[in-house]
Amino acid sequence: MDHKRRVHAVKAHFQVVAFLIASALIAVIFYTKTINFYGFDRPPAVKEFTQPAKADAPIVHMGLQSSSFSEFKVSKGEFSFAGSIWFQYDPKKISLKDIKKFQLVHGKISSTSVPKVKSIGDQEVAQFEITATFKNRLNYAAFPLGDHYVSIGVVNYALPEGTMFQSVSDDFDIEG
Repeated sequence: MDHKRRVHAVKAHFQVVAFLIASALIAVIFYTKTINFYGFDRPPAVKEFTQPAKADAPIVHMGLQSSSFSEFKVSKGEFSFAGSIWFQYDPKKISLKDIKKFQLVHGKISSTSVPKVKSIGDQEVAQFEITATFKNRLNYAAFPLGDHYVSIGVVNYALPEGTMFQSVSDDFDIEG
């Protein structure tokens, strides 16, 4: 018996339409992922102040600018960067000597420059060039399309009791 193979040809018109629909669907998915941020990583724990701050409590405004990331080991959650960090404070309440004692949460500062200090009214701004390494746990729940939060925490245990760090998102710039 001679069996003939039946070949079902799909028309070119159908192939083009199917290709365009699949391409459009993929484009929409990637566009949505680049426009919207869906991070599954836990944001860092920030202490909430339940008591009103004392009227004379020192406030330190701070900001961070990263100029480059020299290491970005996502699988280990280790990151190294170079950048500058600045602090604006009242020199009558806080000394530059104490400001210099800042540290990174879950990180290590490998080099710190001599601060550039300038006066703005009754405030001083101290800016440090730093290189540092820090760790973050990343959640890969939506791999390969998941976004991540990489948080850098700053503490300073040498500051007077009641001192509060204050910053806004405009004070942070991450490049590289």
